[in-house]
Amino acid sequence: MSEDGNPTSPVSNSGARRSRQLRTTTCVAGIVAAAVGLGYVLTGNARAIDIVLIVGGLLAILAGLLLMRKR
Repeated sequence: MSEDGNPTSPVSNSGARRSRQLRTTTCVAGIVAAAVGLGYVLTGNARAIDIVLIVGGLLAILAGLLLMRKR
């Protein structure tokens, strides 16, 4: 306990770091997935999975940004 009677929480710092790392990883994974899907579409080798990569990547980016905004 600290001097003013409030318990200290050493775990919160590592939890915040882990949360930030998860948000960053989500955004980066979304960017990579969208870029790979877009690359296949632009080269003319597109299949249905490439469209799914683009949409999924964009959704992952959006989710990461929304998580960052909440904190």
